Amino acid sequence: MKFIFLLFLPFSLYANEVTMHNIEEREFTQSSLLYLIKAEKKSIDFKKLKHLSLFNLKKNVSESIFYDKGTLYQKDIKVDFKRAYFFEGNLYMQECYATFKNGYIKADSAIYKRTNIEFKKLTMKKENKLYHKFKYTYTISKM
Repeated sequence: MKFIFLLFLPFSLYANEVTMHNIEEREFTQSSLLYLIKAEKKSIDFKKLKHLSLFNLKKNVSESIFYDKGTLYQKDIKVDFKRAYFFEGNLYMQECYATFKNGYIKADSAIYKRTNIEFKKLTMKKENKLYHKFKYTYTISKM
């Protein structure tokens, strides 16, 4: 993430917003690939980044650096999202649809944390049963 800011720092003097299309980002641990994000578009709004405040920091970050229409690939689950952003090391996703080996989840929002994904306001089909829940935590298997 720091590399992206350094790469576009000279452009921030002349542009208010940078948009990258058909982007892929990967995060690695020392032994393997942690996750892959593919998105149609990633936007960075330098004008909003300059005016960050401690109040409503999450809202300001979500409007400054975000992904549109993308997918998070993580070991045994794939999560499609309409919009996503990173905040405090977690990936916050909106309007999600996740598929895994024996079902699917359709949720209003989800939070990816390295060991699990927390879905909120969801409909889930698992092993041919349909569930409606306010919150569900999907634990990512360790390989």
